[in-house]
Amino acid sequence: MKRGVIIGYSVLGAVVVVLGIALARVGTQLDKARFNQDDLQTDIDDLEQEVDALNEERDALTSERDTLKTDLEARIKALEALKAEQARQEQQAQAPSPASPAPATP
Repeated sequence: MKRGVIIGYSVLGAVVVVLGIALARVGTQLDKARFNQDDLQTDIDDLEQEVDALNEERDALTSERDTLKTDLEARIKALEALKAEQARQEQQAQAPSPASPAPATP
């Protein structure tokens, strides 16, 4: 074979080796990217579950707050009614009783 052909095949072989190495590096980087993507997807799924749980807890706490607020308002109204009743009773107790007519003596 001619010397030029051998040099050409050698250069072609070197190019193939360089391309093989480059392809291996790209494949390795792609695998790492896929692993990272899988890890990130797992993290996203976990965070979504946590957000859902927190939303449910927030809804439960909001419901409990509303219930407690309603109960508090009812107790405040009952207290005000009791205070008003107590004030009426005190006014009645303090009001001078009308003078009773003296019994007639024969």
